Amino acid sequence: MHTLDSPELPALPETPPKPIVFKIEADELKKVLRLAHIQTAAPLVDVDVTLTELHCKVFAKDKGLNIRASAPLYHPEHAQGARFKLELEILSGIASNFDGVLSFTYDADQRSLRWFTEGKVGRYETEVLRSEPEAESPEAQLLATMPASTLGEALQQASLFASRRDRQNANSDGIRLGEQAVRSGYTAAISMYSSSAIPSELQIYLPKKRAKAVRTALAKVSGPVEIFGTDTSIELHAKNLRVTWAKGSYWPAALDRVFKMPVTSSFSLPTSDVQRAIGLVSIGCSVVQLKIETQDETGRLVLTGHNGKNSRSETPVSPWMAREDLPYDHWIFALDVADLLDAAMAVRTETTVIDVIDRGLIVRAVAPSYETAVALGGIKAA
Repeated sequence: MHTLDSPELPALPETPPKPIVFKIEADELKKVLRLAHIQTAAPLVDVDVTLTELHCKVFAKDKGLNIRASAPLYHPEHAQGARFKLELEILSGIASNFDGVLSFTYDADQRSLRWFTEGKVGRYETEVLRSEPEAESPEAQLLATMPASTLGEALQQASLFASRRDRQNANSDGIRLGEQAVRSGYTAAISMYSSSAIPSELQIYLPKKRAKAVRTALAKVSGPVEIFGTDTSIELHAKNLRVTWAKGSYWPAALDRVFKMPVTSSFSLPTSDVQRAIGLVSIGCSVVQLKIETQDETGRLVLTGHNGKNSRSETPVSPWMAREDLPYDHWIFALDVADLLDAAMAVRTETTVIDVIDRGLIVRAVAPSYETAVALGGIKAA
């Protein structure tokens, strides 16, 4: 019997962990990495193997966004749990260059990952890093559920002007989802997508710089998306996909009042005519102005553009019509041609509605299940 006076027993040698084997079809691994794609991804990917699934989590370089995608294992009854990190480039290369059933062996003691394709010649190995268990996440609250397609389309419309970084500031660096609409932009160009499929109780913000990655992920899934919130993050849950971003962005609701301003006149034109006219007048021009050209008892709408130097252009945007059918306003403001072109090219309905407001325009498209609107602030005409 061992007593306090007895010499200490030698410590038993630690038993190294057994290598863990798991299998997955190469096509399923490809799907996982396509789902978890981030254009500006960090170099390492977190891999979590459960008893039935493989999960890959890819982070943005600044860690403010991550996408986790899942796929079923092949013959999961033989699998064991494992967690590790490896270079995303290596895992992508495996997915791209191998076919059939991939058999992996993770050796935590040797910090290695070996793999081969069943039934084929060749054995391969790479170094991996151990991955600590994830810290327990704050309790997430379900905020809303909506179709993935609607959310993707709404973010695409609302982020029309997300690349205009030079015109933005920290007070308007977000996309606001709320009140059955998604809105964003900057002070001179604000885009909105509204639909009854967007829950009215929703009130969250997505950083503009994350919009492309989130849209890309949503385009690869179908069905409903559940939106969760914690004290520090927002999460989107869809089948085999989870997208998480850190809170902190903002879009001032006060800027949305532009869509409630009185409309002084309104007219509808074929979308193809509007897009063609703006495309033509944008060549070499930086600003554009809408004018009325008259001839006897008829008239038409004309777009004129210039760049303040030696480039000028002019093109009709409507056919000749009776004067009384033309808008009665005389517009003394001009518009940024790049903003107007973006607004026009985003319209997917056959008809474009143009509302004239005080010192600006609203370009609208009305469809059975949604409506888009872009408010453009005018600048002083030359």
